[in-house]
Amino acid sequence: MRFCENHREWRATVDGLKDAEPAVKGRYGSAESIPLCDLGFPECQRCFCTGRRCLGYERNYKFKLVTSYTSPNHKPRHLANHDPSSRLITDPSNTHGGYQLAIRSLPRPESGIGRTAVDCDALVGPFLKLLFPPNADPCSWRTFPGGWICSLPTLFHNRGELVNQGLLALYMGFIGRKDGDATLTQISAELYVNALHNLRNSDVWLKQNPRPDEIDTVLASVLVFSCIELLTSEGGPSGYISHIRGGLQLVKRFGGKLSDSVFTSTIFKALRFLGFYDAVTHQQPYFMSQPPYNTLYLARQEDPDYLMQKMIEAAVALPNLEYDANKLYASKHTTEIQIRQAWLAAELLLGQAAVVDRQLNQCLQQMTSVTPHPTLVVTLTAESDTCYLPGKQLQFTDCSSKCNWLFYWSVIVRLNRLIKHLYDISSALSSKLPDKPQLSTALTNLVKDDDVLDQYADNIGISLGAGMTASTFHAQEALIFVFNLYTYWEDRGNVEKTNWCIQTLQALQNHDRSLDIEVNPSR
Repeated sequence: MRFCENHREWRATVDGLKDAEPAVKGRYGSAESIPLCDLGFPECQRCFCTGRRCLGYERNYKFKLVTSYTSPNHKPRHLANHDPSSRLITDPSNTHGGYQLAIRSLPRPESGIGRTAVDCDALVGPFLKLLFPPNADPCSWRTFPGGWICSLPTLFHNRGELVNQGLLALYMGFIGRKDGDATLTQISAELYVNALHNLRNSDVWLKQNPRPDEIDTVLASVLVFSCIELLTSEGGPSGYISHIRGGLQLVKRFGGKLSDSVFTSTIFKALRFLGFYDAVTHQQPYFMSQPPYNTLYLARQEDPDYLMQKMIEAAVALPNLEYDANKLYASKHTTEIQIRQAWLAAELLLGQAAVVDRQLNQCLQQMTSVTPHPTLVVTLTAESDTCYLPGKQLQFTDCSSKCNWLFYWSVIVRLNRLIKHLYDISSALSSKLPDKPQLSTALTNLVKDDDVLDQYADNIGISLGAGMTASTFHAQEALIFVFNLYTYWEDRGNVEKTNWCIQTLQALQNHDRSLDIEVNPSR
């Protein structure tokens, strides 16, 4: 991520454009060719997060955030005992989800500039109740893929206004859109613009040795901002994932300097999870599978999302293996030495894939001891366009187990697809060598039967067709689940199921997919 050098230059001269003309001419040639942002100010630079032009980053709204973290000795009022719903407004006349009283203290959207108090705490409970399934236990929210959001408010304390401002923009934007409150929605946009401006001007992008709390604040901010981009779709999917990539670059740069706090661990695990999906989607290597990153913040037995984190720790090696396998397949080998080296490379990759498979099998044993296999039941529901296998549904123990099983099936299907690809490479190279080397029995028996993989793929399709209720911000995971399913059935030559995946991908990628509690392919 690049620091916007020119932003400060324009910020200093925004009140007098004549003073800025010499600098402008030196860069753009003539004063008439100055690119302007949407508010008529000189455009400092395209936003590094979304690629959009400046949408008013020169404006400073100066919102004063009133939170329970303004005093280091003041215990947070909400989320007591880790219950995100414990701090709600209890006014009996309140019928709008708990934020009615907070609206009185909100700034008027037309006023813009001026110090106005905004109560963050009043919006936390309603936001989380809308974000997660209504029938889910709040104590299990953290186990969902997007569950890191509910743990952040209890960890902020005095870490600065930037993160709280981003969180408040997320709270207000989500609640405003769900309830059709234009005032909340507009104020959310203003807060986000101001917070994004502060993020771009953060010194952490330039410092060689920033403090751990500075890194924490920026990492938390980019995660929250990525959810705002997903919520508003202002920058499309590119804005959402650009924030994630920016946070990952910061982790890659300062991985050895991160603190050992619960706060940092929560942020790191969320970025590792989201970065895995980005690497898989674009078939690029993933640095999180290499030391020292693959040894940081490993899952502990007492963690609420222990099983999911263990599977992610095993799966982060997949993007690198796929990248190396594709590179090996595309390379040309003419001499016997080159062919033999390539065959040994394929054997080595298969050995690494076997390690991943063994780790996932261990996760499966632990998972089945906690939650049973989902049950396939026959239903009499009417057939719909999104139905994968009409008349069939999977019954899961709860939403958390659904996330775990979906992730396991998806990774296993993708891993076995990679193993088959490596088998083909190894067989083709072996046939060109005089001694016809063969793989060991352990490696040749690595792949699962097609019947098992077909069932796993069908389980994914049935679950997706029924709608994903785990988290509103589950869109990226849903996309990669369907993408894995598509590549699998394409390889298997099943045209009907391949077409279903294509239609579902198109439906998931529509503009308003993130505004529904259920990320449902029918919308």
